[in-house]
Amino acid sequence: MVSTITGTTRLYSIIGDPVAHVRTPMAFQDYFKAHAIDAVCVPVHIARGDLPRGWAGLKSPWLRPAILCGQHSLEIFCIGVFLAFAGHFILAEYAGGPWIHFVISISGIVIMSAAAWVFSWYKRVAAKSGTDAKSADANADLAGGGS
Repeated sequence: MVSTITGTTRLYSIIGDPVAHVRTPMAFQDYFKAHAIDAVCVPVHIARGDLPRGWAGLKSPWLRPAILCGQHSLEIFCIGVFLAFAGHFILAEYAGGPWIHFVISISGIVIMSAAAWVFSWYKRVAAKSGTDAKSADANADLAGGGS
């Protein structure tokens, strides 16, 4: 699908390394077209080493939780799904207005950020001790396997 870019077209990009497999821009293009939005989404391949080293945003302590969550996206996604069900249950059981929504949302963000920090800490500790956290030779007795 080819979109015509004019002087008023809004440009959105997805930056990644690699980015060739990303299908999100196509989904955005379809959304923009269906809703008559003058915008395009473009995947941009930028290798990790090509990002400006001095970009303060990547070194900001406020952004660190988001970076850690991104580094452990699958685990954080799974925790987020569980927290969404737990939050919905709490909201269904207790009527508390917008403040309870706010508290539940902030609690979920804090829990996912803390989990990402624990995952990163464990990965660092495992690397320092010389054991691989995901070793194929690990004892799998608790998972129903092993010898």
